[in-house]
This record gives sequence, structure tokens and C-alpha cells, in this order.
Amino acid sequence: MKIIRFTAENFKGLKAVEINPTGDVVTLTGRNGAGKSSVLDAITAALCGGPMPVRAGETRSEVVVTLGDDNTQYQVRRVCTEKGDRLEVKNTTENTRYGSPREMLNKMVGNIAIDPLGFVKSKPAEQIDTLFNMMPELRVRLEEADREIAKIKQLRSDNLAQQRIYDSQIKTSPIVVVPEMVDVAALEERLKADEIRNNEIYEHNREISKAAAELTRRQDAIDRCEDDIARINRQMAALAEEKAAAMEKLDGIISVSPPVVGEELQYVDSTETRRLITEAHENNRKASEIAAKNKATDDAIARLDGLKTGYAAAGVALKDTETAKAGILSGALPLPGLSVEGRTISYNGVPLADLSTGEKIRVGVAMAQVQNPKAKIILVDDASLLDSANMAILHEACDDGYQVWEVVNDESGNVGITIEDGTIIDRSVENE
Repeated sequence: MKIIRFTAENFKGLKAVEINPTGDVVTLTGRNGAGKSSVLDAITAALCGGPMPVRAGETRSEVVVTLGDDNTQYQVRRVCTEKGDRLEVKNTTENTRYGSPREMLNKMVGNIAIDPLGFVKSKPAEQIDTLFNMMPELRVRLEEADREIAKIKQLRSDNLAQQRIYDSQIKTSPIVVVPEMVDVAALEERLKADEIRNNEIYEHNREISKAAAELTRRQDAIDRCEDDIARINRQMAALAEEKAAAMEKLDGIISVSPPVVGEELQYVDSTETRRLITEAHENNRKASEIAAKNKATDDAIARLDGLKTGYAAAGVALKDTETAKAGILSGALPLPGLSVEGRTISYNGVPLADLSTGEKIRVGVAMAQVQNPKAKIILVDDASLLDSANMAILHEACDDGYQVWEVVNDESGNVGITIEDGTIIDRSVENE
């Protein structure tokens, strides 16, 4: 649906203007301040709302835009007087009037007008605001995608930090062969048996020493008595009996079997056993320490493997989320390659500010097409800034069924529709 008739009276810099487009490109020319841009502003005011300024010295302004295609025509009329601002929308084909004209127009052309050149020349933040004002639901979906992407990136960052910790632990505490554990209990039982045996031998020898000492005392007494044997025969006889008894006792003690039958009565040297026990304790302590370190390293390896798996999974989730975000944009915008990164719009990965003029125009036209899905109208101020090649790119939009209204600074009167002091100049009359 395009503009098939436009009229304006006392709007901004316009006095009385009527335009009946005959093609898909409507070129407005004239000197600076003649009122060319006022035509675009009037179309915007009627279709999209916004200010409705009255020409200086007047009390009433009116803009009428007639939209139509092969089947239906709509007349949009907006009048501003001292008493108020009135908007009317009629279906002239069916001769019906809409009770909510602004709501109806919003469905047809949206609530803002897009100038492709003005859009790409604006600041990145303003471009983002324009995009989100056109498609508020897109803002919500992209913000959700950006939050999810930021969350996944933070998880991956935290994951890498944990990986570095465990990787360092593994490098500084490699797996070491654990020494074989020694049975200290068996060695201690052996030492206990040795000590018991040595105690038995000690007690046996102590008895022998006591008996031998007693025998010595008796023998000494006999030796002392031998010199006086004659005088103390009876004492000697008694001593002889005591000696015999002592000899009998000694023989009885000696004849008793030692603690270990068949072995000499010698103390067991437990020095080696004690050394082995000490070494075993040290060995087992080291083995326990190594086993504990190995377990910690094994745990670190397992956790590192888990982190790597989680990092890879987060990478897949990040890629899926970024793909989903790209899908949101590709489904919302008509130009493949457009994306939103933070507060910047990019085209094929390049910020709009860094694009060539031709690419900027293509992006700007795409945005205008999004804004006006039904009313296929694109308004371009300052088209004079474009060379012939970029002007051709702009006019490519007409191939998609769009009508381009462009403002060009030209005083020759030979190009497009010439406006002078708020009115259209018919140069054909001057040339007659």
C-alpha cells in the first residue's frame, strides 16, 4: 500500500501543496528552507503522529494522505486548530470510518517513521532505541538471550579458574608409587616373644647365680674348718651334710630344662627387630602420606575432567544460545546478517558506523521496511548526499514494492517536484 495522493495546508513551512505520485520514486527539490522536508514531516505527522505545527501567521493546519493498492483505499486526515488536534481515518473503498484511527494506523505503519539515512547516521544507542521502539518484544527476547549468554560465559570463566587450580594441583602432586605396607603388628609380636624368652633366661640365670653364690659360701666355710677339723669334727660332719644338701639342690636346679629346649641359654639381640619396627613405622607413615596425596590428585583429576566436561557442555549451550539469539534477529529483521551486540547494531559482524555508504543504505532501508510492513513507504531526507551508485541502491527498495519519497537540493527545476516558499512550482507554465 502506497501514497496515491498527498495534500497539506499551512503545515510547518507549507502553504498549500498537492502531490499525486505517478511512480515509485517521489523526488522533492528546491532551495534550502523551501519546504521540501516539511512534506516528509507532514506525512509522518499524519501517519505516525507527533507534532502538528501550524504555519506562522495561520490558525489551522491540515494534512491529508490517501493510501491505496489495487483493492482498497484509505484516507488519513489530520487537522490542527486552536480548539484541538483531530485525526480521521476512512476506508474510502467501503465508505467506513474507524473509531480508533491511531490504533489502526499503528498496525499499518507503526508508531514511528524511519528515515534510512537518518537511522544509519544516528548514534549506536539511538539506533538501538529506534529498533526496540519498533519492536519492543524484540528487546525482551534479546535481553533474555544476553542474560543467558552472560550467565553461561561467567560459568565458563569460573570453570576455567577451577580447572587452573586442579591442573596446578595435579602438576605439583603427581601420582607416586606407594611403598608396600609392612606388618608392624607381626614384628611387635616377634619382639614381645623375644622379650619373654630373654626374661625367662634372665630369671633362670639369676637362680643359678644365687645357688652358685650359696655354694661358694659353703665351700669357704669348709675351707676354714679344714684347719680345725680335728676339733670340730661334729661341726664338719654337719657342714658336710649341709654341703651335700647344697650340692643336691644345685644339681636339681642345673638339671632343670632351659626355657627353649635344645638351645643355648643366650639372650636374644632385639636390636634388629627394633630397627625393623622403626623403619616399618616410617615406611607406613610415608606410604599413608603418598596414598593420601595420590587420592587428592585422583580427586583433582576427576574434578578437572568433570570441569572440562562441564566447560564443553557450557560451550555447546553458549553456541546454542547465540544461535537462538541470531535466530531471533533473523526472524525479526528482513536483512540477513543484522545482529545486536550489547548497545550496537552490526551488519555481518561490522558496526553500522564502520560500514560503507552502500551497506548503510541497505541496512537503513531494511529498518524502514520493518517499520512499514503494510504501508510500503520510505521517507528519505538529505538524499542529495548520495552519489548515483548509492542512490541506485536506495531505489532498489522500489523493486520490493516500496515507494520512496526523497528530498534533493536542486534549484534547476528540472528534477522531480519543485517546492518554493511552501508551494509547488509548475515549471511547465513558466516555460510556455
